Amino acid sequence: MVGATQGAPLDTDAFVAAYRATLPEVFAYLGRATTGDRALAEDLTSATYEAALVAWQQGNPDAVAISWLIGVARHKLIDRFRRSALEERKLALAHASDTGIDADDGALMVVVRDQLFGCVRQLAPLQRAAFALRYVDDLPVAEVAARLDRSLDATDSLLRRARAALRIMLEALEEGDAP
Repeated sequence: MVGATQGAPLDTDAFVAAYRATLPEVFAYLGRATTGDRALAEDLTSATYEAALVAWQQGNPDAVAISWLIGVARHKLIDRFRRSALEERKLALAHASDTGIDADDGALMVVVRDQLFGCVRQLAPLQRAAFALRYVDDLPVAEVAARLDRSLDATDSLLRRARAALRIMLEALEEGDAP
């Protein structure tokens, strides 16, 4: 399947066929990586295929290959988590300055729908990204660090904090202490 090359017309049917063939796998990957957050998986799937269409129109035939699409989806996921982390920090700082409390003293809310996925969704965005890359994609910690553009020690610490937070949330659910 070839996109546009120097004046050649686009074969739209070829892109649509590739889209239909790869969509289930890309969406399933993002569904797992977002721990079942369907709306987020849909948004990221759309962004992935938008990037694929642009790359394909520029003549990149790999833009419709499943490995290329999953790589783009992974990058879109990481970018979304990074933006979410930044937004949360800004909101926490604004809230702390308004109330005079420490930004780290906020209560952790756990919405129990599916216990594990519900708890994972409560992790900080970078923790979720690291967790998804490590345990959904089964990447080594060094690769997770590289993808998140963090040091190995910082990534290892991020994963330890994520596991500790999950352990606490799951114990609270077992004891019936979760809201």
